[in-house]
Amino acid sequence: VIHRAELVMDPFPHIVVDRMWPKETYRLILRSIPPEAFFPDKDPIKQNIRIPMEFAPILTDRVWMFVDRVSRECIVPNVLKKFRDPLITHCNAIFGDGFGDRARKLPQSVSGGRLMLRRPGYHLDPHRDQKRAWITCLMYLAKPGDSEAWGTQIFRVTGDQEAPYTQTYYPEQSGGQVDLVKLVPFVPNTALIFLNSGGAHGARIPADAPASTERLSWQFYIGPDAEIGRAHV
Repeated sequence: VIHRAELVMDPFPHIVVDRMWPKETYRLILRSIPPEAFFPDKDPIKQNIRIPMEFAPILTDRVWMFVDRVSRECIVPNVLKKFRDPLITHCNAIFGDGFGDRARKLPQSVSGGRLMLRRPGYHLDPHRDQKRAWITCLMYLAKPGDSEAWGTQIFRVTGDQEAPYTQTYYPEQSGGQVDLVKLVPFVPNTALIFLNSGGAHGARIPADAPASTERLSWQFYIGPDAEIGRAHV
């Protein structure tokens, strides 16, 4: 399904993967999401659970360890194949012409794996993820009946520039103008996978959305292994 997905280059390289998991597997993934009590209660609008969890129900632990293993052994290598050419271009822009393919071949690792629960009032300004996250994988854990409106906003940036620091970058804070290009809908069993090479993405759930509204998703990053990367410098 990753190979069949259309690679869209505007405003940055991305794919939307339909039917990411077999139907029964996706149903099991939804069943395995831990009860609300397992999510941190510091901020009821924005809650994250790191995967793997230190304490979890047995079903949650088994299913999400499986999901994590599939991500590392299957999703990651196929995503890297899919994004081979734009990733070389991106690496050339970062490290200089001629270094892109060499940088692309650095051992890649998975980081930042987490379940994300968002509720009415959530707003994430247009941004790019941290530089070490070359590729972001975001899987929507929508249930039948969930509104498609709580997906991911994709922006074009006029006056864009390379982020001058390694952390999350907000183009508007550097004088860039952002314009909404499209909304990737919050559809069950789909995934948005994109290269952090330009433009911006964001999300929002209006405060006046129904109180029962929940946006559940699972996200992780693909990027050079930190320890091995330092050894190659």
